[in-house]
Amino acid sequence: MTSSHHGGRNVSSPAGRRDANLHPVADVAVAIGLLAFDVLAACVVLLFALDATGFHFFDAAQNDGLSMVGPYTAVAVTGAAVLLSAWALFTVRAVIAGSGQILAGAVLVLLAGAGLHEEYKEAHPPRPEPGYSGPHTQCRSGGDNSECNGS
Repeated sequence: MTSSHHGGRNVSSPAGRRDANLHPVADVAVAIGLLAFDVLAACVVLLFALDATGFHFFDAAQNDGLSMVGPYTAVAVTGAAVLLSAWALFTVRAVIAGSGQILAGAVLVLLAGAGLHEEYKEAHPPRPEPGYSGPHTQCRSGGDNSECNGS
């Protein structure tokens, strides 16, 4: 740590603060403020994306068959931006705020991923399995039941 001699006492220079973490109270305040901003940003992005897809907020019957890929992708991009801000916070040693941003970004990305997975499952239903149609026996000549094996 760099210090200068000033009037008989050692005073840390601002350059010496680079090694220290952000004060815990300031770190918590930044974390709370950024989490509130993250919630607001995610809601605004989601509302704009829903509006862009033609989502009807007050008439759910008109939303049948509407693709939600756009809104889920917008939330995932918002989560990625939140994760990027966590990296910036860790570079300035705001550990609590950075950890909160990682948690918030991960939640946004995971929720969007789960929504995209559900959207994919709805768009690609599984093929039906063959049903049971009785005993599988082979008939020899197509005559009556006495000619079929197992009857």
